[in-house]
Amino acid sequence: MINVLIVDDDAMVAELNRLYVARISGFPLLRHRIDAE
Repeated sequence: MINVLIVDDDAMVAELNRLYVARISGFPLLRHRIDAE
């Protein structure tokens, strides 16, 4: 199992990445962050 952390300053790109990772088994999303600061 590989844990995933998504950090992006573009909300749309972060959401697309979150949706993509959610479709792949064995890659649980720990957190996602949409703020560059």
